[in-house]
Amino acid sequence: MIAPPRANPPRSISGTFRFAGLLLLVLLSLVGSGASSLVYQVAWFRELGVIFGVTVQATSAVLASFMAGLALGSLAAARIVPRLRNPFLIYGLIELGIGLTGFASLAALAVLQPLTRELVLTLGDQPTMLGLLRFALAFTILLIPTTLMGATLPVLLSAPVLREREHGATIGLIYAANTFGAIAGALTAGFILIGQYGLTVTVALAAGVNTGVGLVWLVAAGYTRRAPAGEAPTPPTGTPAYPPAVTTAVLVSYALSGGIALAYEVVWTRLLAGIFPGSVYAFAVMLSAILGGIAVGSWLITPLMNRQLSWPLVYVVLQLGMALTALLSLHILGQAYGIEAAVRARLAPDEGLLLGEPWYMALFSMLAIGPVALLMGVTFPVAARIFTVGQAQVGRRLGVIYGANVLGGLAGSLAGGLIVIPAVGAHGAIALLAVLNAIAGAVVLLVLPLASIGSGGVRVVLRLGIAAALVAAPAVASATPADFYETLFAQHPARRAASLVPRGTGRHRADLSRR
Repeated sequence: MIAPPRANPPRSISGTFRFAGLLLLVLLSLVGSGASSLVYQVAWFRELGVIFGVTVQATSAVLASFMAGLALGSLAAARIVPRLRNPFLIYGLIELGIGLTGFASLAALAVLQPLTRELVLTLGDQPTMLGLLRFALAFTILLIPTTLMGATLPVLLSAPVLREREHGATIGLIYAANTFGAIAGALTAGFILIGQYGLTVTVALAAGVNTGVGLVWLVAAGYTRRAPAGEAPTPPTGTPAYPPAVTTAVLVSYALSGGIALAYEVVWTRLLAGIFPGSVYAFAVMLSAILGGIAVGSWLITPLMNRQLSWPLVYVVLQLGMALTALLSLHILGQAYGIEAAVRARLAPDEGLLLGEPWYMALFSMLAIGPVALLMGVTFPVAARIFTVGQAQVGRRLGVIYGANVLGGLAGSLAGGLIVIPAVGAHGAIALLAVLNAIAGAVVLLVLPLASIGSGGVRVVLRLGIAAALVAAPAVASATPADFYETLFAQHPARRAASLVPRGTGRHRADLSRR
């Protein structure tokens, strides 16, 4: 739990420069740490794709372990933060631990290959049990480094020097730096490092970044002042802005929203893997599109957060918007070849197929996924504001709503790959998740007092919008042919069997099996 910022102390020129230098070091460290985290994710996805032989299970394993690690790491950090006297020292040790366990994770996953062969021989006639055992083993291995990753930001942000000046602006800069690094790491790993240098070198580079960051902070910790142990509880800031029924509904809805978001990621990876040259590219651009959209959404909503709006209604609209834009993403993905042909005719008429070009993959992914991700980025600040304004122990409540979302994401990443896609297919999964988004909005709308909504017309419009989403999702699913890819490739039959190897990037795909 992070205590609220005190009034800014008088500043001296030397103190300002020291703070600016420290903040710059923090931001550079988080760029590197964010990049290495996503390099690990893409590398793990590539390795598990080989081990499992099923892209969906590899996606679920990586995302589920990552979300579980974030939850466990944040929870553990919340327990130790009040007792920390030098958070920078602990942060440095955590980064060293990430580097060590991250590098070791690849060797540990490699051990799964012969073990998987033995499991196939033993449980070949029990595919469900075989899949669960492989998933559990991979999940356990990845949980260790991801738990350490989950502890980094809470520990770093507990440093008093980062909380006593422009707290909101500092948090925004730190979030932006970490997100920028994550996007760079996903794209660099997916399109350059793995293909050109192999998995071992790629993971070693990421581990080297973590080790370098950790060593820097072990040194820097000796030059920063220590805080007294313990932390006073946050006093109430006034009368709670919303009744318990509303805040509880938002908490439940946001947990459901977290599960929906991670299930979307699993499904989008599956769909993009059938459009782009390979699953590694699909996973990398999916992560980059999600992170980019979330970062832009958070940035856009920040200037508005101090305004007196009907934030529960805003939250309902956001959930409805995610439902509708998710259905739109399915339509865009289904027209991948038609859109590519139109873009190529306008921008590069003399070129071959653009779906193998890195720049086009990123552009197309942002077009299909970006709108939903942008609304996801707006949703967390809005949900956090509703759940914390006027409440006691703001830090603890922030941890509660963030933890609920992360746990929902863990469930969603598992359900998306292991249950939803096998049951209804990828395109049917998008429709089902859109319905759940509409339900998540309805949960909050149903408990809102009439006085907080304004005119009755607003409530009617929102109810009609939710009803439209509930009707539109099954309609879109039923209108989409059962064989999504058959319809997709039918747009260009001659390309169905073509190998979509990016031109000019052969070195990036030189040997994806190379370790």
